[in-house]
Amino acid sequence: MAVKPTDASTAFFLDPVLIQGPENGANWALALATLPPAVAARVRALVTDGFGGHKREARGRGWLVQRCHRHLDAILWGVYARRKRRLRGGKIRKAIYDAVVEIRSTADLRRVAELGLALRRYARHPDLTDRIRGVVRRLLHDLASFRTYLDYPELNLPTTTNAVESRNNLMREVLSCVNNPTAALLRARAYTRLHPSITCNSHENQQKPCLHPQVAD
Repeated sequence: MAVKPTDASTAFFLDPVLIQGPENGANWALALATLPPAVAARVRALVTDGFGGHKREARGRGWLVQRCHRHLDAILWGVYARRKRRLRGGKIRKAIYDAVVEIRSTADLRRVAELGLALRRYARHPDLTDRIRGVVRRLLHDLASFRTYLDYPELNLPTTTNAVESRNNLMREVLSCVNNPTAALLRARAYTRLHPSITCNSHENQQKPCLHPQVAD
């Protein structure tokens, strides 16, 4: 987990937390409970890839939620586009992708409403898989959480978790020769303390952390 002040382009990593078991809502609740009180009191929003229970955890703490655009792109189009595979329902899926890109970036609320109606129509297209239909329906249900950065511009919220994902990739290399949990945690903690920060720009540059604290006046 990392925190970024509203007026800075740097995110600061917290000491890593090691929890046995799958990545799920219950274990994320345990992880979030380890936030130092002084940090937790300043957090205004959670930038997340949408882990199970994220809305409950954020609501219980009075936080806003900004969903990661990059993860949504990968589900809708990106993974398939990179592999250059022929995609079932490719044309309609491209139309959905284009609508999603616009709906989460336009400040025109009338256009948002128009695109929402279009997405509802697209979701009924027979060439779509059930999975993508479900993704579109969930997007429409959670649409506000993909536009939080627009609704609260004073917070300079990130729109991806790229900064944390970048650190995750580095941490995999750091821990590649470790063979037990205790050693893994010690090495991860030491690496984090030696490299406590990462460049983390606002949404225009798309390199983002997980948590967003409020800066004191």
